[in-house]
Amino acid sequence: MKRKILPYLLILLSVALCAALFACGGTTEEPVEPTAAEEQKTILFLGDSIGEALAGPTPLTEREAYGYYGIIGNINGFAYYNRAVTGYTSEDLMNFVEREDDGVNMVRSLIKTADIIHISNLGNDFLNSNHSQLMIDLANDVYDRIVTRQQAAKEHFEATFATIRRLNPTARILIQTLYNPAGEDSPLVPAYARNYLAARGIGPDQYHALMNKLIREINVILTEYAEVHTVTDENGNSVPPYEILDVYSAFENVYETDRARWNRLICEDGVHPLSEGHAIMAQLIQEKLASLGLASPNALHNYKRDKVSQLKRLYADIPTLKSTRDAIMRAKSFGEVSEIYFDATANYVPHPVKVTKEGRHFEVDKKFEVTSFSVFGKDYVGLLNKKKAEILFTTAGEYKLYLPLENLVTAVLKTQISEQGEINLNDEFDFDLAIPYFSNFAPGVDKWDLEAIFKTIEEQYGFKIVGLDYDKPCVQAMFERFRTTGKLVVDDPDTFDKTVGLLCVGTYVLKTVTDADGKEYTAVYVNNDIGRGESFIRYTYAKDEQEEKVRATVDVIRIALEGAIKTNA
Repeated sequence: MKRKILPYLLILLSVALCAALFACGGTTEEPVEPTAAEEQKTILFLGDSIGEALAGPTPLTEREAYGYYGIIGNINGFAYYNRAVTGYTSEDLMNFVEREDDGVNMVRSLIKTADIIHISNLGNDFLNSNHSQLMIDLANDVYDRIVTRQQAAKEHFEATFATIRRLNPTARILIQTLYNPAGEDSPLVPAYARNYLAARGIGPDQYHALMNKLIREINVILTEYAEVHTVTDENGNSVPPYEILDVYSAFENVYETDRARWNRLICEDGVHPLSEGHAIMAQLIQEKLASLGLASPNALHNYKRDKVSQLKRLYADIPTLKSTRDAIMRAKSFGEVSEIYFDATANYVPHPVKVTKEGRHFEVDKKFEVTSFSVFGKDYVGLLNKKKAEILFTTAGEYKLYLPLENLVTAVLKTQISEQGEINLNDEFDFDLAIPYFSNFAPGVDKWDLEAIFKTIEEQYGFKIVGLDYDKPCVQAMFERFRTTGKLVVDDPDTFDKTVGLLCVGTYVLKTVTDADGKEYTAVYVNNDIGRGESFIRYTYAKDEQEEKVRATVDVIRIALEGAIKTNA
């Protein structure tokens, strides 16, 4: 039983700690829509965590307002879809674009029907490795491991591009280069590598130049393919098969000219772009779209309005609110708007405001029994109290997901704690990987204060671990131990109540979506309160003579959740 209970407990904690990844809040003003003569364009974003925009935008309630995919979609009035997945390598993306549609979580149909496809990829092929060995190899100009990865990435990239072109021969494809994220305090250079490099006279001020050796080997995959595989345009000219967005040079320009601003571009994890980094990438995308005649003529106006709206929403109490608003409205370019906004807000903590978007709801309350719940391919539904587990959608637009453990499972867990003396969750889950993101979804909160983190998650995102009473002395002791040691240890059976589970509450709206063959699906968008795109959590609703069903999937941690109502019950 231990091997089953521990993973579920970890899932509860990790989902709660990362709950912000699954929710959005706030609102943006509607952009100027395309005119009747301008058919709405569709843009699809593919790739990795940079594209998915879960790590970096702060607070994560503003993911769709800060992530470049949302900025571009909203200010141009596009129909926009984000199918980037955190952690994806070139091989993962190659397999992903071959995937068949899965209800509203369609991939193939979006590739087929997109006017524009944007890709961010390749970084994980190289950075998801032993960082110490990587830096040592670079210092010694040893490229054996890098060349091996590079060759595999080239093959995967070529296969991905071929699949996309087979499914959609006419879409404009934009592919961005990788920026260099390494600074003097970069987590990409662990202690062992720092000591090794220091012994050879390589100090922190040289880490960025050292990392550039790797970044060049990654980006050359894109440039070499484009040079070799040219195509003929409508004028008979030989042109690259896709547009390259030089994100690398844009970030390097900031690094060379304004180191303080560059530090505002990179997340504490040393890899992902913060909100301002996304703004720079959005600017490059926007400039490319404008040069191709694909951008909305109202894009700059919409960007100004969105930034002013965001300023009022997050920073209503800063003394420079009015002057910053006026400066944004006077700005002459996309980049100027971004710099004014981020300069003005750099030293302030944002205060998110929850706003519910109006939309269509079910005509009667829908209470679904949870029939399947899997994470990373393992099914945990057998550990749930199936009489109480539910997925609920009300006529008022309220959403509830409740996943309680069976009382017997909780009892075994308590016995296990008593017999072992303690359960150290750090043995199963690397909290060091999660800590850098706590500031993103709970800005202004001490990232080592789990009680404050949990309360923020509950207040802002509607996620709560049921059966964890913060006022209990044993729970307070657990939080204090985490704060002082970084270890999350459960050493008292009374830490959890009799009923333990995960509760998520929020709002939902219904929307009809259509695949490439014209088949319609009913989408249930959960907590979709910002921008004009999809929600991160989206269910496919279906009904037949026997039952009604909902199904949601989350690729980043491979969650699959299903519920059913027997129509003849």
